[in-house]
Amino acid sequence: MISPKHYFILFCFLLLLTFSSCSLLNQDEPTPSYLYLNEFRLKTLVNQGSSSERITDIWLFNDTEFLGMFPLPAKIPLLLFGEQNLTIQAGIKENGIGATPENYPFFNPIKVKVNLKALKTDTLKLETSYLSTSKFHFIENFENNTSFFSFLVSGLPENRVLPYSANNVFEGKFSGKIQVTKSAPIVTVGSNAKYKNTFNPGQPVYLEMDYKGEAPCVIGVQFYDTENIEEAGIIVPIAGFKESADWKKIYFNLGSTLALRKSLYYRVIFNTSLPEGKENANVHFDNIKLISF
Repeated sequence: MISPKHYFILFCFLLLLTFSSCSLLNQDEPTPSYLYLNEFRLKTLVNQGSSSERITDIWLFNDTEFLGMFPLPAKIPLLLFGEQNLTIQAGIKENGIGATPENYPFFNPIKVKVNLKALKTDTLKLETSYLSTSKFHFIENFENNTSFFSFLVSGLPENRVLPYSANNVFEGKFSGKIQVTKSAPIVTVGSNAKYKNTFNPGQPVYLEMDYKGEAPCVIGVQFYDTENIEEAGIIVPIAGFKESADWKKIYFNLGSTLALRKSLYYRVIFNTSLPEGKENANVHFDNIKLISF
């Protein structure tokens, strides 16, 4: 018969054996190095408009090997050591949707050389720019106190996207504003110019913009078969955004919609509706860019 004292000794022996086994196993586990990335800024040239951005993720490569996509800020464990050549690409949320992260095609990839050590953290502050092959079809920052989006599809003349100056502009002196009211609760406005639709399948085309608003807004494309200004056109909605009390950046992917349509001409349109229970509502815009290659 085993005494309580012997039970206690046996228990201590088994406990010591367990901890020793764990320690031995831990010695075999790899020890990572770390990268810490907190910010990823955009630098623009004079003819590329504002440097506002919403880079939410980074896509990390080691030579040609994809190491993963990481939301910012990120502390990334890596099983890499010594000098490494890394490539970092900026990611955005396509159409503002968290479930659709995209490697933004118009930003230059960043190449960095790091010397990684086990358990050490390398901190990187990144800055990118637009690729030189990026084509800006239009840039509207409203700073000339004019509006590129004053073509009225539906609504009243005062409902067009008009420039305004106030303390709550995004940057500079002016931003753009749509107002919806009970007399015009649904407003659709478009770019003043029609553009030739020359896009091909697979060609990236994005509409960038800063926005805030008291009403939801849908972005779309209106297609035409002729240059006739009287042609009604066909509106194809793409995506939109909800009310926001703060300025936000968003990237809309127009590529597949433009490429699949055989119409010869198009214009970009915004559609805004007055929320139930409100007398009026404003939607604000700034730094609207249409970009392709």
